[in-house]
Amino acid sequence: MRSTILDPDEGRRSTRPQRYSSRLSARFAAGLYRDDLIDVIHVEGGYLFHQVPAELQRHTCLVEHNIESDVLRQFAGLLGDQVLARSAHRTAQVEERAWRRAGAVAAVTPEDRAEIERRSGRPDVFLVPNGSDHLPAGAGRVLPPSAPPTALMVANFSYLPNADALQVILNSVWPKILNEIPEARLLLAGSNISAQQRESASRVPAVEVIGFVEDVATVFDQADVLVCPLRAGGGIKVKVLESIRRGCPVVTTTIGAQGITGRVRSALHIVDDLADLATATAILLRARDERALRREQMLLVSADMLSWKDASSMLGKVWEMVATEHEQSRNEIADLAGRDRSRP
Repeated sequence: MRSTILDPDEGRRSTRPQRYSSRLSARFAAGLYRDDLIDVIHVEGGYLFHQVPAELQRHTCLVEHNIESDVLRQFAGLLGDQVLARSAHRTAQVEERAWRRAGAVAAVTPEDRAEIERRSGRPDVFLVPNGSDHLPAGAGRVLPPSAPPTALMVANFSYLPNADALQVILNSVWPKILNEIPEARLLLAGSNISAQQRESASRVPAVEVIGFVEDVATVFDQADVLVCPLRAGGGIKVKVLESIRRGCPVVTTTIGAQGITGRVRSALHIVDDLADLATATAILLRARDERALRREQMLLVSADMLSWKDASSMLGKVWEMVATEHEQSRNEIADLAGRDRSRP
């Protein structure tokens, strides 16, 4: 199967669908279809769906990694921001229009699939979760007694839910932990950490900014606990999957645990109250034996998580369904054209 990636230009526009607009991409997709070079158009995110010409939209597979309008709505509630609330409403209209017009729609979490089905009225939304085996499985390890208790936050720090979680850690969670465990340290690893965020981190004791790392497994292996105090968000949190895969215990909120079910979910420490989240993290940082048990549990349940091969197979079946319908429609058009030519 061949693939062509269309990368819309991002300009200085006011809404996400406007920012990700490119007439060139739309014309190119139309040309590929016209020349019978593609069977399925895979779209990542409803805010890109407008790139697809109207006559091709039923030949799309639209995958939502989260529901953007829900994230905006959550922040509007947290901040009491009416501008964000209006933006959430406009974004919801764009999403729902895309969901109804797409040939197939898939979500990566059961929660998002249920919400898309409810809002779109279509009962056939597919569940295609993320894989986790892009990182090798962790192994049992014993840290030297001199190693300081270490908490970790991993994120794309430019993404609004992660930027909010960083402020929550620096302002609320970490000071409480340090008050109980003065020798503890916090590592901040990930992409797009801004100068302002670095400056905020520098004002808080025992915080080390690592920034971008080539091999994220190395920072999970340095940590005793992954802390993920998300107050808003959607979709599955890849950093949580990665932490489980490496055997690093996780303390997170309900939002941080979205999409994770069964034995894997039971291995997480899920706390929504921020004071309780700080306490739960401190308990794990102090209790070496408890951390070792949690690590063993993580490594055990990680065998239940989906591989990328399985995830790809699931997505491929959705593509095949859309492509089959595409081929049927082409044959119907050809038959009609043949009948038209046969008329006297």
